[in-house]
Amino acid sequence: MVLQTGGRPLGRVVAVAGAAGMGLAVIGLGVAAEASGHGDFSGGVGLALIGYGALILVAAVAFLRGSVLGRGPVLATAALNLAACLSFTSTAPIAWVGAAVAAVTVVAAALPSSSAGPRQPSGPGE
Repeated sequence: MVLQTGGRPLGRVVAVAGAAGMGLAVIGLGVAAEASGHGDFSGGVGLALIGYGALILVAAVAFLRGSVLGRGPVLATAALNLAACLSFTSTAPIAWVGAAVAAVTVVAAALPSSSAGPRQPSGPGE
C-alpha cells in the first residue's frame, strides 16, 4: 500500500517539499551573496547559487509532475546539499537544519513508492 496525498505518493510529496525548501534557501543565500557587495567574487558566487537553486526548483517541479527526469536530479542535489550542510555543522550549528531537510529529502526520493503513479510514455507505442 502506498500512502497517497492528492493522488501522489507521500514519499514524492515529501521529497518535493524538501527539495523546494532547499532550492529557495540556496537562492536566498545567492541573493545575500549578491547584496553583500564584496566585489566580483561574491557576485559570481551569488549568481552560481541562484542558478543552482533554480535548478533544484526545476527538478522539484519535474518530480512533482511525475517526470522520469525529476527523481534523479532531486536525489542528486539533495545528496550534494546533505554533504555541504554537514561540512558546515562544526562552525554553523544551524546547518544541522539543512542537513536534516536534505537527509529526509534523500530518503523520501529514494523510496520505491516515490516513483509510483503515472509516468511519461517511453516510446511511440505506449
